[in-house]
Amino acid sequence: QQSQCAHGMELVRKKGEELRSAYDAGQKELQAVRSSQQQCQRQLTAAETREQSLKRLQQSYEGFSYGIKAVLKAQEPWREQVVGVAAELLQVEDKYVAAIETALGEGAQNLVMRSANAAKEAIAFLKRSNSGRATFLPLDTVQGSRFNGRLTGTAEVAADLVETAPQYQHIIDNLLGRIIVVEDLGEASVVAKNLGYRNRIVTMDGQVINAGGSFTGGSTARSVGVFSRKQELDELRAKVLKLDERRAAAEKEAAARKAEVDNLTAQLAGAESEGMTAAAARLKAEMELDQLN
Repeated sequence: QQSQCAHGMELVRKKGEELRSAYDAGQKELQAVRSSQQQCQRQLTAAETREQSLKRLQQSYEGFSYGIKAVLKAQEPWREQVVGVAAELLQVEDKYVAAIETALGEGAQNLVMRSANAAKEAIAFLKRSNSGRATFLPLDTVQGSRFNGRLTGTAEVAADLVETAPQYQHIIDNLLGRIIVVEDLGEASVVAKNLGYRNRIVTMDGQVINAGGSFTGGSTARSVGVFSRKQELDELRAKVLKLDERRAAAEKEAAARKAEVDNLTAQLAGAESEGMTAAAARLKAEMELDQLN
């Protein structure tokens, strides 16, 4: 009987060690998942905070000129005919942002209107209220114009580097259809010369050779203008969605790991209880053996 008790004690001890090892590993995994969850939540909070900040700027028309703000804030019947500023109607890959923002220039804030009549009413309002000036792009009068000559190297028409809804394509062609985008200033010089200095050439980092041959350039930082703000807001919305998915996955993973640890904790408590029972049985067997001797 003493031998059987000793064997049982050894089995219980090994089982306890295995469970303890599994429990420790489970605890480490749980801590790692929780750490990942917390990091994800911090990133999500930061992204949401920045998104809300940009939305507030957008809603208050921060960065718009005085005349544009006046039109967008107007409480007039024709206000419903305002589609939006040109920059809000297009999407562009991040690598082209500097070039397209430079190509658009002040045109990024041009107001797209549903009709010429609405544009006339808005102009009358600005004049009457002494609220500055604005440029309007009526959908029914603006004509799109596109470069259709031969281009070499990396040169592309700026309008081809952005996306917009079909009903606004002629607006984008009007703004960007005759501007050429190239890789760098060296190539810009070659393209400008080949085209007889008749077109505006913009590089990927925002340097410009203007129609007529003048140069504009220097250091360019990503601005806080309308176009850049819209671009950042679009990127943040996508980032928030991804982070929210990651947070949900991390929470699910943490719950699964906690369930495993809780199960191991119960098993470990059971093994310890078995160990105590086995020890008591061994002690009883030893006492009975002593009595027999």
